[in-house]
Amino acid sequence: MMLFDYILLITLSAIWGGSFIFMRVLSPALGPVVTADMRLLIAGVVLTLYLRIRNQRLDLLKNLKRYIIIGLLNSGIPFLLFSFAALYLPSSISVIINSLTPLFGVLFSILWLNEKVTPKKISGIALGIVGVIIIRGSENLELTLMTTIAMAACVFATMLYGLASTYVKVHAKDIAPSAVATGSQLVA
Repeated sequence: MMLFDYILLITLSAIWGGSFIFMRVLSPALGPVVTADMRLLIAGVVLTLYLRIRNQRLDLLKNLKRYIIIGLLNSGIPFLLFSFAALYLPSSISVIINSLTPLFGVLFSILWLNEKVTPKKISGIALGIVGVIIIRGSENLELTLMTTIAMAACVFATMLYGLASTYVKVHAKDIAPSAVATGSQLVA
């Protein structure tokens, strides 16, 4: 990787991680629905401008059904679930639980795409789960009914992210990734 790639990776990580802090601040003030809607609106507008600058087509009507499914699975519902969880959990817990996303991506690829179950994949899933448990164990969080429900909401959101990535591989491989990102944010 070149230096510019590292800078982009660090910038993306800061933006992604920062979104959990903003949700923790905004959800109590605006409510989970408005917080999730604002994330979608801002992302949709920025991505639409990006598509226009690059002269790329969205083909909204042609791909509307797929954009709706992807938008709900990959943004709409998860953003709402994480915004709800932000009412009860520190952002650090939400971020840790969000790290389950690749594990669910692998599981859905195995189940839906018939990818082979290899020792490497099994050990990767197991290590990922153990890592999340170890990191989660270091957090001092009082387990109440609402914190437990909030953590379950985060886990469900990561399951939807994993499902969405597999859905895109099967049903949206003919659409440019930037169009998928834009269309799904707009319709969600």
